[in-house]
Amino acid sequence: MKSQLVPRLKHAHEYTALLVAAGLGIFVTGLLYFGAKQFEKKRLREQVEFQAFESGLALQSGLDYGLEAIQALNSFFRASQHVDADEFETFTRYLLESDSGIQALEWTPRVHADELAAFEASMHNAGRPNYRVWEEAGADQVHPVSQRHEYFPIAYTQPIASNSHVFGFDLGSKRDQLKAMQRARDTGMAIASPCSDGIWFDNEQAVSLVYLPVYDQHMPTASLEDRRRNLKGFVHAVFRVDKLLSSSLADLPLSGLQLVLTDATARNEHVASVSLSKFGRDYNPTLAGHDCPSLSVGQTLAIAEREWLLTCHATHEFYLKYDTRLGTMVLIFGSSLTTLLVGYLLQLKRRSKETELARDQAQAAARSKSNFLASMSHEIRTPMNGVIGLTGLMLETDLDQEQREFGELLRTSAESLLTLINDVLDASKLESGHFELEELDLDIRCVLEEVLDLLSVRAFAKGLELVANVDPQVPTNLRGDPSRLRQVLLNLVGNAVKFTSSGHIEVRITPELDGASQFTARFEVRDTGIGIEAEQADRLFQAFTQADQTMSRRYGGTGLGLSISKQLVSLMGGQIGASGTPGRGSTFWFTAAFKCADDSCSFPNPDAPLLKDKSVLILEQNEATRNSLIRSLKFWGIRCDSAGDIDTGRRLLEEMSTSQSNYMAVLLDSSLAEESNSDISSLLDPVESLPPLILLNIRKANMRRGSLNKSAFACLVKPVRNTHLFNCLRSIAAGESSTPANQDTQAVDPIAEKRGLRILLVEDNPVNQRVAVSFLERMGFRPALAGNGLEAIEQMSQVEFDLILMDLQMPEMDGIEATDRIRRMHGQQSQAIIIAMTANTLSEDKQRCLEAGMDDFISKPVRPVELEEVIKRWEAEIAKKRTAATGEDPLRIAG
Repeated sequence: MKSQLVPRLKHAHEYTALLVAAGLGIFVTGLLYFGAKQFEKKRLREQVEFQAFESGLALQSGLDYGLEAIQALNSFFRASQHVDADEFETFTRYLLESDSGIQALEWTPRVHADELAAFEASMHNAGRPNYRVWEEAGADQVHPVSQRHEYFPIAYTQPIASNSHVFGFDLGSKRDQLKAMQRARDTGMAIASPCSDGIWFDNEQAVSLVYLPVYDQHMPTASLEDRRRNLKGFVHAVFRVDKLLSSSLADLPLSGLQLVLTDATARNEHVASVSLSKFGRDYNPTLAGHDCPSLSVGQTLAIAEREWLLTCHATHEFYLKYDTRLGTMVLIFGSSLTTLLVGYLLQLKRRSKETELARDQAQAAARSKSNFLASMSHEIRTPMNGVIGLTGLMLETDLDQEQREFGELLRTSAESLLTLINDVLDASKLESGHFELEELDLDIRCVLEEVLDLLSVRAFAKGLELVANVDPQVPTNLRGDPSRLRQVLLNLVGNAVKFTSSGHIEVRITPELDGASQFTARFEVRDTGIGIEAEQADRLFQAFTQADQTMSRRYGGTGLGLSISKQLVSLMGGQIGASGTPGRGSTFWFTAAFKCADDSCSFPNPDAPLLKDKSVLILEQNEATRNSLIRSLKFWGIRCDSAGDIDTGRRLLEEMSTSQSNYMAVLLDSSLAEESNSDISSLLDPVESLPPLILLNIRKANMRRGSLNKSAFACLVKPVRNTHLFNCLRSIAAGESSTPANQDTQAVDPIAEKRGLRILLVEDNPVNQRVAVSFLERMGFRPALAGNGLEAIEQMSQVEFDLILMDLQMPEMDGIEATDRIRRMHGQQSQAIIIAMTANTLSEDKQRCLEAGMDDFISKPVRPVELEEVIKRWEAEIAKKRTAATGEDPLRIAG
C-alpha cells in the first residue's frame, strides 16, 4: 500500500497548475456572481424607491386638494355673516366633483348650552323638522346630548344623500374629535383627527376628519383668548382614506406593489392599504417558487399637523417585471471559462508527455512550451486580467443587445474588482483588529516634506502649487508611526491633486492640544478643486463611497482610501472630517495624538543671531505660498515685505534704497519671470545694489545649474523646505558666496535617507508600487517613485540616485528604453545601479536587460529576502562610486 502511495505523491506536484487554475477560476467566478447579485438587488431597490416616491407625491397631491377645498369653504363662511343650506350646497357641489377621496364637506357651528333649544328651532324652521342634537349611546344607539356648556352639532353636510344620517351629531361628544377641534381653535390651523367608530361609515372603513376654525369676521383673533372667545364654528372634510389612496394612485403606471398607509402620529396604526398587483391582494408570491427578497420603502407625509407613513411593499409580480438573470449568466460564463482553461492546461500536459517520447524533438518542444507557459504564467498571476481580456474578445463578436449589455456589465465589474483587491486587503486587516501602530521617533515636518516630494511630479504636471504651512509651535521630538501618518497624508493630498485642475494645495499643521507627555496636531489639506456638497461629507469616509457617484468614472478610484484613513486616524487617537463648496474647493482635516520623546515636547528654536532684525523682500504671486514664507521668516526674527507682482517689488526695493537701508535677500517666484518673458537679471532693473536673489520654482526640471541666473544666490524648489531656506539666509548673512554645487544640492535633493541609499522605484502598477515600497521601507529605505520611464528620467535630472529598481512593461516609455536613455545621458560609469524587476522570467529577457545597460535582474513576484540580497550585493559598489565622486559615505545613518 505504501509503495503505491509514494509514486502518487511524487507526481502530485505536476497537477498544481491545474488545481491553481481551477481554484482561481472558481474564486473569480464567485466574486463576479456575488457582484452581479448585489447589482441586481440595488437596481430593484432603486425601482421600489422611485415608485414609492411617485406614490407619495400623488397621495400628497390628493391630500393637498382636500385642504384647498376646506380653505375655500372657510373663506366662503368668513365672507358672509350667514350661510344657509342652499348656499352651502351650491358652493360645495363644485368642490366635490373631483374624485379625491372627500366623502363629505360639513359645517359645524358652536352652540352654547343656553342656545341649544333656539338652535334646534332654527333648524326646524329652515326645513328640517326632525333635526335634533344627539350623541352615541352605544352600538347603533343614539340619545339626546348630555348636559355640557357648549355643543358642536353638524348643521350642513354635502352630499346629503350619503351623509344625511349625521345631521345633528354632536362632534363635541367624542373626546378625540373635541381635542382636535380645540387644537384647531387655539392655533387657527387645519388639524386632522382619525375616526373609526362608524359614524360616517362602517368600522372597517377608515375615516379621517380635518377641521378648520371659522371666527367671527368682525372680531379680533390675535391672542389665544380672542380665538377662544370669537370662535364661530368649524368647516371640516371627511376623508375615506382607502378611496383617497386608490384615487390618488389611479393615474400612475405602477404595478406589483402593495401600498399600506399608517397613522404615524398614532404609533403607526393601520389606516388603509391598496394592492397594485394584477393577481389581487391575496396573491402569495411563494407559490411561484421564486426567491423574492423583501423590499419595502416608506415615506412620511405631513398633513394638517399629522404624520402619515406610506409604505410600498414589492410583490412577486414586481420581480417578474425585471430581468434578474445577470448573476446566472456570470456564473455560466465563469464556469465555462474555468472549464476551458483547465481543459486547455490538461491538453498541454498531455502534449508535453507525448513529446518526451522522442529525445531529439523533446528539447525543441520543451523550449516552445517553456515560452508559452511563461506567457501563460504571466497572465495567471493576475487572473482578473484574463477575465477582462476574454470579456473584451466576447464583446467583439456578434451579440444581441441583451448579451452585449451583460458582457459590458461583466467587464465593468471585473475591472472594479481588480482595483478593489489591494484596498480590501488593508481594510480587512483593519476590520479584523490585527492592525497595530509602531512607535518610532518622528518629525512631522519631515513626514510632510516627504509626502509633498512624492506628489510633486503629479502636481507640477498639472501646474498646481503645493504649499506647506507648519506652525512654529509644532514640536520636533515626537513618537508615533511615521509610515501610517505618511499614508493618511498621501491619501488626502493625493486626492486633492486628483480633484484639482488649477490653483494650489495647502497643507496646514497647527497645535490642537499639547501637554507634558502628549501632543495633538491638526492637519488640514485645502485645495481649489471641484469641492463637495455639505451633505456628502460624512459619506466620503464610508467604504467604496465617493461624494458623487460619477466621480469614479471621471477620476477613477475605489472609494476605500478615505475609509482606511479614517480607521488609521482613529488608531492614532484622532478624528477626521471634510467640508467644502462645490466649484470652490474643499478642506479635509484630521487630528492625531503623538507621544513626546523624553516626556517633554521641544519646539524648533533655530540659532539665528545673524538673521535677527534683518529684512527680506518676498515677490511671490501665490498668496498661500507668500503667507507661509512670511510666517517662517517672522519666526526667525526677520522683518519682511511682500508683493505679488514685479512692479510692486521694484517700488519696494527703490523705497528701501532711499531709506539708507537694504534687504538682505529677495525671494523671487520664477513664474513671474516666465509671465513677463524676461531674463531674471532684467526683471528688477534699474534697481541699484540689487540684494542676493533666491529663486523659487515649482518645476524641478528648471532647477538645473544651467538655468540659474548669475545674480541668483540659490534656487529652491517649492514647497520650500524651511531648513533649506534657513541655510540660504544664514549663508547670505554670513557673507558666504554661492556656488552652483551648493545651490543645486541644497535645493533639489528631496530624498530623506534612512540607510543612506537613494533609491528610485520605477513601476506603473499601483499595486506593485505599494508592495515594493513596503519591502524597501521595512529594510530601512525611503524610496522615490516614478510611474514610467519618462518620470524616471525627469527625476534622474534632479537627484543622483544610487540604485534604480526598473520595471520593463510601462506606458509612454518602457524600462529598456528608459535605461538606454539614462546611460546615454549620464555615462556608463558614473550612473546609478539599475536592477530589472519584471514578471518575464526567460533567460532571453534577462540577457536583453543586461544588454540594455542594466546591472542585475530580479523576477516577480518579488520576495523581500531576495530583494534585500540583491541590494546588499551592490551596496559596496554604490559606496565606492559615491566616495569617489563626492567623498560622502552613503552607508551612514542620516536623520
